[in-house]
Amino acid sequence: MANQDGTLYGVPPRGQVRKGQYIEIQNPDELRTKMALYYALFFDSRTKHSPKVSVPYLDAWGLGLITTVSLPIVINGQLKGVVGLDLTMIDLLEDVLYLQKGELSYAFIIDDRGRAVLHPLLPSPLDVFEDPILINITDIERGADFEQVYTSMTKGSAGTKDLTAVRTFSKGEWSLEGRVTKTFSATYYWKPIEVIGYSLCLVLTKDFKQIDLASLVSSGDDFLYHRLDLIERNSDLCRYYNTSSLRSGRSTVKFAAEAFTDPSRYLDTEETAGRVRHYTKFMNDRIGFVPNPGFKSDIRNNVIATRQAEKYWPSFHRLDSGIQHWIPWRYIGTYNGVFRRIPGGMNHKLYSPSMRPWFKKAVGNPAKLTFSTPYLDAFGAGYVITLSQTIYEGRSSGVHAETDRIAAVMGADFTLDYAYHLLARHGICNSDSTDETLEKSDIRCFVMDNSGFIVIHADFRKPDSSCDNNSSHFSHKNVENVHITGKFGFRRICFRLLKV
Repeated sequence: MANQDGTLYGVPPRGQVRKGQYIEIQNPDELRTKMALYYALFFDSRTKHSPKVSVPYLDAWGLGLITTVSLPIVINGQLKGVVGLDLTMIDLLEDVLYLQKGELSYAFIIDDRGRAVLHPLLPSPLDVFEDPILINITDIERGADFEQVYTSMTKGSAGTKDLTAVRTFSKGEWSLEGRVTKTFSATYYWKPIEVIGYSLCLVLTKDFKQIDLASLVSSGDDFLYHRLDLIERNSDLCRYYNTSSLRSGRSTVKFAAEAFTDPSRYLDTEETAGRVRHYTKFMNDRIGFVPNPGFKSDIRNNVIATRQAEKYWPSFHRLDSGIQHWIPWRYIGTYNGVFRRIPGGMNHKLYSPSMRPWFKKAVGNPAKLTFSTPYLDAFGAGYVITLSQTIYEGRSSGVHAETDRIAAVMGADFTLDYAYHLLARHGICNSDSTDETLEKSDIRCFVMDNSGFIVIHADFRKPDSSCDNNSSHFSHKNVENVHITGKFGFRRICFRLLKV
């Protein structure tokens, strides 16, 4: 069998036929060992081998999304084995993953076959919990003349080109709240990433300008870090819902990974009381004497600027004022990872304001007040809804347009009871109100967003109501046919990613 070339069966050989090798295995226990040498027969020791990079996959030992770089071991012309190195995709791609260049500008990475490894339309490596399905970059980059960029990138070349780019944004939750598409003039800059066979492309808007705040001077009391467990305890510390907070209602600041020059180091290093003191001294430094502990250059200015929001957060946010029963939290978040919340409290280390649905929904509806659907508050306030709105970069005229660059998003959480109370006070919408001062009517009202999801409804106030997104669409409240028949609404086909 090892020596046959087809002539025995009347099949003429085509080209040179390489003879095989026959190995007799008498002991089944040796099968694994013998078969391990199978590929050595096809190995060519004269070939100069370069490292091979696997497609990203989920690590079996909990490291998340990883890739393996491997190289054959050759001794005296014989294949002896393979050496491999696992790299987490977060460490490998962190410079691109945490790139912040404004609302429209972005970056993506493809492999040598044109498959998208990283792209804003794909799940972040931080959020992948199963082996990813790789798709070609041309399925999600559909700008005019992108084919020229694609061909150059897959060949390992570098270049620049001005194109009309198309970017799709979520209006909140990708699967629930639809999307908005923006077309803009952009410049594509691409360059190969040596050794691993990837290619990086940076897409910048033609009018791109970095938003830099004027140099601000700290008041000396602009910053209090959210890790209250690492700060010297005092009489102001108390328990607020399911988290530690401050009785005075003072705000605290949390930094996302993108706020640091080395995001992976921040995520992998345990925070200590000493590190928190360094953060505090740097942020509250009035003369520039304290060295930077690892923040990007614009972070300190954003911390000082967001403190100004407290002027519009009334003093009744003291925890003894009673307002917390209606408005548990107010906060402001920036694209570069600064998150300020009042009353202050601890946040998860992976928390990033720009990745949250309330932030995305405000950005997807600029210059408008946006409501989230009800969700269970992570800190024990029960079911809440979030009201959020974009904040633009400053202008001397004070006049803004929807096309202006967004600097931050401000939000506030409302309990469902309070939200429905506000609705019920509008005369005709009080059939379910518990306010005895209001004259009852037979009309029930509800509020829904532009995707048809219920934001405020009397049923949400019931103890057994789950308020989850799957049950809060108006089609589940027996009012869909009324709206369709009355020409107040219409049916649309569900959103599909490949149609983006």
